[in-house]
Amino acid sequence: MKPGRKPDPSRPASAAEHAASEKARYSDLPRAKKRAIVNNRDRDAQQAADRRRHERDNGKRNAKQRDYQAKTWESGAAKRKARATARMMDPQPCASCGASKVEAHHTDYSKPKEITWLCPTCHGQQHQKSPQE
Repeated sequence: MKPGRKPDPSRPASAAEHAASEKARYSDLPRAKKRAIVNNRDRDAQQAADRRRHERDNGKRNAKQRDYQAKTWESGAAKRKARATARMMDPQPCASCGASKVEAHHTDYSKPKEITWLCPTCHGQQHQKSPQE
């Protein structure tokens, strides 16, 4: 309600009260009258309201999707860069057990040149210790 206006006692104070009063009024009508109300409503106004609601909700959804895609792209780009860097380096024996068959382990994808070479067993154990990596 705009400041300076007096509340109208005939109108409900909140949207919930309005919805409840409309539901009560509508539910008491006979079936033929309900059909007449639905058939006679202003279809253009209803379509315009639906369009506005869709645009409003779609804008919120698109903003969330853009944020998610930006985060995903940044993390994915860092991982791709780290993997490419690992492929260019010569593998070293496993840092834990000394095995010769090794995989590259990155503790921080933002530092692609910091690689720990681990065998598959030790690599799996390392990820079990710190699952966020």
